[in-house]
Amino acid sequence: MNRRKLIQIVAISAFAVCGFTQSAFAQKPEPAGEPLVTTSVVWEECYEKKVLGEKIKACARLLEESSKFYLELEIAGKRKKWEVAEKCYESDKVSFGFVEAYIEVCLSDLKFTGNKLESVKIRAWLCGKAFGEKKCAKVYEDTIRFLYKDGKSLTPGAYVSSGVGAVSSE
Repeated sequence: MNRRKLIQIVAISAFAVCGFTQSAFAQKPEPAGEPLVTTSVVWEECYEKKVLGEKIKACARLLEESSKFYLELEIAGKRKKWEVAEKCYESDKVSFGFVEAYIEVCLSDLKFTGNKLESVKIRAWLCGKAFGEKKCAKVYEDTIRFLYKDGKSLTPGAYVSSGVGAVSSE
């Protein structure tokens, strides 16, 4: 029980002893909370690759949230998200010893029908920088077509790829 409710109960009980009824005291309604937002992961790939001697693990996700689509990048537990557009995105940089690592993802060929994302081409690289040297390893390249139930709602994780997918890791 929260403190506010406890104070209300004590006050009402004290006034009841004096002959007042609870209806004599108007209770302020609780403020409405934020509207419920449902987020669905509609595509996700995680990558692990050795870059400049350090093993780097990162994930890229496409999310659907209230009929909008977002790209989320995660590296070492740090997440960053943007509304999708045809451009390249870079995660926060994290340090592994002398190596500064990040994931870079480029989206292109976005195709929408109304507010439904039909397909997108995704390219991803894991990058590291140490002592002025930058090296990136391509980890993913594919065109994704999304599947909708009854032509209306996107089925999370339901998509067809062109078959290229993850680039083999060394």
